[in-house]
Amino acid sequence: MKKIVTLFILASAVSFSARKVEKAPVKTSGDVVAKFNALEASYAKLVETENAEFAKLRATAERASAQLEQKQQMKAKIEERIAKIEGAANAKYFKEQYSSLVKEYNNVVKALDQEINALSKTVDNYNTILQLKRRKWTII
Repeated sequence: MKKIVTLFILASAVSFSARKVEKAPVKTSGDVVAKFNALEASYAKLVETENAEFAKLRATAERASAQLEQKQQMKAKIEERIAKIEGAANAKYFKEQYSSLVKEYNNVVKALDQEINALSKTVDNYNTILQLKRRKWTII
């Protein structure tokens, strides 16, 4: 039994040593420089693409910020109007019409709240990305 195991180990060793070991091709300095230049070009293109996307994001955030300000001012005016109508509705003859008008104003306020939330999210996302971008450059 020992002879069979020894013979098996010997046959494995011989077959393993008979395998041809391929050497990795030696790269010339021209190949390395070409690879480096290709990597640098890829990096520059990636940075350019990132900056273009960031500029688009900034423009979108600036538009959203302006719209957000307008919507918030409009909401404040509507809420003032609602308060004025509710205060005067009790003293007026057309209470039902005033209450229905208040309901419509409240519906407008709800729609404005949804738009304000969406715009706020856009601005907040931009600010988060801006902070990450600033932090990225301080890490490197």
